[in-house]
Amino acid sequence: MVFKHGRTIDFCTDKKIDVVIALHACNTATDEAIAKGIKVGAKYIMVVPCCQGQLRSQIKDHHPLTTVTQFGLLRSKFADILTDALRSQFLLGNGYYVELLEIVPPKLTPKNILISARKTKNTSKGNLEGYHQLKNLFDTDFNLQDYFCEQAVDGDDQACAC
Repeated sequence: MVFKHGRTIDFCTDKKIDVVIALHACNTATDEAIAKGIKVGAKYIMVVPCCQGQLRSQIKDHHPLTTVTQFGLLRSKFADILTDALRSQFLLGNGYYVELLEIVPPKLTPKNILISARKTKNTSKGNLEGYHQLKNLFDTDFNLQDYFCEQAVDGDDQACAC
């Protein structure tokens, strides 16, 4: 076993990666694990998100569920659900079959959702329509796709190594 210190998105290896697992990776660390798993072509990506604070402050007004999200506690819970839905749609759009599962009873921990993704032979990879529809519906700045070279500016591929 080898241990390395650093950000998941920056991890590089010459070995084939079959499984990417992230347990209670806070905030965008889950997104890094998902992006790295997709980039290396992992057969399985399994993440248990934690601390999904990225969208909480972005869910304001002028979306279909404003009458629900006007209440702080409900906005917080909805932000968690929306974050995991966006992650799941992104995985679907990148050729993965996705299931969301409870890993322990909710009485034990509220952070008990496992996003389980299995690489398919589906050739429709790159169809992020569901991801973009959901992102646009709630006018959020959720940028999981920013970890990919297609988002590089002016041909700067430095951030796209590995």
